[in-house]
Amino acid sequence: MTTAAKPAPVAYLTPALQFVQTPFHPNDRGNMLLRFRERGFAVVSNVFERDSVDAYLDQIRSLVIPGTQWWAPYLLPQEDPITVYPALAPRLRSALAGGFMPWIAEPSPALLAAAWLIKPSNPDERLVHDWHKDGDHVGATSIHGYTHPAVIHVNMYFADTTIEHGPTYVIPGSHRDPTLSPFGGAKEEPLICNKGDVVIWDQRLWHRASPRTVEGLRIVGIFAFYPVPVCGMVADLSPAQKAAYASAKTPEEMILFSGSGFNVRGL
Repeated sequence: MTTAAKPAPVAYLTPALQFVQTPFHPNDRGNMLLRFRERGFAVVSNVFERDSVDAYLDQIRSLVIPGTQWWAPYLLPQEDPITVYPALAPRLRSALAGGFMPWIAEPSPALLAAAWLIKPSNPDERLVHDWHKDGDHVGATSIHGYTHPAVIHVNMYFADTTIEHGPTYVIPGSHRDPTLSPFGGAKEEPLICNKGDVVIWDQRLWHRASPRTVEGLRIVGIFAFYPVPVCGMVADLSPAQKAAYASAKTPEEMILFSGSGFNVRGL
């Protein structure tokens, strides 16, 4: 009887990206989050160590493969953990925690999706998305004043961004004022930041893509995050609740019995 050979372990890249560990000064963090609430977007500065960004971007480029459809000329397979590694950055997570609705404490951000948009310079016009919103076109969530977003997106350019690099454009304030519209003459503004920074933004903003006009690929990481309601608390579950959690058959049942975001003792 022969024994089947074990598959070789997968060799993942070691991320070159390094994170700035220094916390925000409370005033700087407060001002940044105020801009996010008022304008719908804000630059989160010094998220990554600047000297490490180019090497990380080279690693991402090494994973890019050609696409087979006109709307996706290049693809980044979501297999290597390096493709989601930027989500771990402490200053990014701090900014996200403050952008969501607080409960007993600020929530913990959780990664919903990590999209990488990779397009050539001077692309086919069909690849440059025009004005759109990702939700709440009629302003229902702001009818009684500002409400925090359910999802926050993060643009990561990994470069000193200029208009020629093809940044996302938005209508500032359109996440909370439905009268602001690109079809009504509202002023647009590009989401621009420096290498090492990222931009957090609200999907209720009117936004559009723009083409890269300088040589090279347009590589943008757009990560989406949602809030896990409770941060830093420990739940003491009864034996019955632990048993119900242990026999849960769906993620919804697991959340129901464990408490999403709780650190559960004994499980």
